[in-house]
Amino acid sequence: MPREPAERVAGCCRDYTLLTVSVLRERGLPARSRVGFAGYLAEGYHYDHVVVEVHDGARWVRVDAQFEPGWLPFDTCDLPRGGLEGFATAAEVWLALRSGEADERTFGVHPGSPFAGTSFVFDYVIRDIAHRSGDELLLWDVWGAMHGEAAVQEAEARWMDELARLVVAADAQDAAAVQELARRYARDDRLNPRGRVVQASPYGLPDVEVDLDACAPA
Repeated sequence: MPREPAERVAGCCRDYTLLTVSVLRERGLPARSRVGFAGYLAEGYHYDHVVVEVHDGARWVRVDAQFEPGWLPFDTCDLPRGGLEGFATAAEVWLALRSGEADERTFGVHPGSPFAGTSFVFDYVIRDIAHRSGDELLLWDVWGAMHGEAAVQEAEARWMDELARLVVAADAQDAAAVQELARRYARDDRLNPRGRVVQASPYGLPDVEVDLDACAPA
């Protein structure tokens, strides 16, 4: 419904996506949110971004809910796949960084932000797995093996290599990878928030521990 500006709610990409996912699910369509990076929001930089995936009966179609059809030079209701200039999942970006195909300085919240680079992408793979699994947490919720601005150690990077390859295989409809990813998410405390997160603030307020179960509607 049309609303006056003072009565509107401002939201980020995650909010647009979650609203769209909710509407699609209400209509009986399988839908989920994905966390990654968009190369089409600015030349030479990949901003962190969240998009919709809806299953059309044959495949998962990616939709950017923030853009009307015709606003960009491609179909925002069926985002192109492959490469880093469109939307790439955090797992795809991680593998590109590890192979030397991408520059970590071009992935983050915005150019010059401390929230960028390899550690940032590491955390976003974990966020994407949660979203893919139906836990659509805030982009500033922190849990498990997330790093913040701390450097990723090589042992952790190898663990993430395996995990990212599993996500990519699951996205390619590898049934065994889908099952293994679900198993790991259910069992691994490094991936699953277990109902509790530390909620950082995009406005610089103190961090807050949040009990997600206590926030859930009855």
